[in-house]
Amino acid sequence: MTHEYRRITCSFCGYTHDVPVWCGDRWCPVCAVSRRMRLINRMNWLAENTSPLPGHQFYFLTLTIVSNSDLAKQLRSLVRSFRKLRQRAFWKKHVNSGAFIIETKLNEAGWHCHIHALIFSRWLDWDFLLSEWIKVSTGRGVFIVKCKPSAISYYVTKYMTKPDLPDADLTEINAAMKGLRLFSPFGKWQALSQKYPKPKMVCEICGKSQWVMIMNADDHFPSSFWHDSETVNGKQPRAPCPF
Repeated sequence: MTHEYRRITCSFCGYTHDVPVWCGDRWCPVCAVSRRMRLINRMNWLAENTSPLPGHQFYFLTLTIVSNSDLAKQLRSLVRSFRKLRQRAFWKKHVNSGAFIIETKLNEAGWHCHIHALIFSRWLDWDFLLSEWIKVSTGRGVFIVKCKPSAISYYVTKYMTKPDLPDADLTEINAAMKGLRLFSPFGKWQALSQKYPKPKMVCEICGKSQWVMIMNADDHFPSSFWHDSETVNGKQPRAPCPF
């Protein structure tokens, strides 16, 4: 496949680099790489900047609901149910903060959507958590385990990349997810996330982070560069394009 890129150059050493332009497709294999790295960096930063609290630890939480043939309806039901769960007294008492990602699969019963979340919380009784989840949703299951945030950030963000589904199904997922965020912080992390310092793209030659877009001879920016996505520079950028 081909993809559109911006070509930028380091103001200090002249090193040029091609950065992919966001194409609007949630499952684009080119865009997904840089988007995933941004989320990993953000989740790790949030975990590192979370103040310790007595009795609190990081947990990996998965919440599932019954499969359904109507994907858009199921996605909105899942998000709405999780919002209701976070509004319950027991949740507010135990869970300080966290962030969640939505995963979508297709099985024999239809579309299967579930929440994967990294939470900073007191210990949660599994039986009670399941009963509370069933009260606010068509709950089917709950999985929770103590974890290291850095390991989970890599694990859960893999769902930001292209699922193993035919292109026709990916088109349906894109349409159903319109207006929904695949990643969202909650609790104390919602405010903390606003303070996240956007990482700068660092030149791998000189270590500086000041870039300009290369212009044509008539001093105009080129409309686009198109490259085979598997060969451009042999890699993907480590940080978002600075423009």
